[in-house]
Amino acid sequence: MAKILSINNKKVQDNSLTCTACHYTGPANWNGKCKRCHRPLHYREPYSLQKTWAALIAAMVLLFPANLMPISIFYLNGQRLEDTIYSGVVSLIDSGNWPIAVIVFIASILVPFIKIIIMILLLFSIHLKSNTDPILRMKLLRFVSWIGRWSMLDLFVIALMMTLVNRDQLMSFTMGPAALYFGSAVILTILAVEWLDSRLIWDSYGKSKPTK
Repeated sequence: MAKILSINNKKVQDNSLTCTACHYTGPANWNGKCKRCHRPLHYREPYSLQKTWAALIAAMVLLFPANLMPISIFYLNGQRLEDTIYSGVVSLIDSGNWPIAVIVFIASILVPFIKIIIMILLLFSIHLKSNTDPILRMKLLRFVSWIGRWSMLDLFVIALMMTLVNRDQLMSFTMGPAALYFGSAVILTILAVEWLDSRLIWDSYGKSKPTK
């Protein structure tokens, strides 16, 4: 979609597009792809909001079993002990490992919900054409993208314990069913961030900016 610029009261067609992969800015080649990385160029990524909403809603649904079902199963002398994410944090606090408990709580409970809340606010701001500072919204989007890499910390700790705590029939440790739901929810939130075309945040900027 070409943009029309007004220069000295003359309308000039601007065919420049920005590639979201390599950040090349310029006209597309003969088949509508980026001249640098050959990725298809679009004025706005098609179905960006729909895909983001779908991934976000699916992640929210998966977080319920991820937090209610056991994420770790511990066998000791034939006795089965199960822990959800929250009960695991409580167990760590009771055993005196509160620094690890704080890390697990932030990475496994606080971060996923913060990501979802921020993404919902950003999506609503786009739909409602909010006048909120787009730079602030871009910083929030980058923050969500950066913090997403730490969401898998809980699964990493469980996988590490599986390799360390294994003593044949006397003691063993394995992942619970919640691990699959939690991992899927984290991946979906990461995809939601990746699928959101950040250029949509700026669409209302020119309209809301006061003219001098």
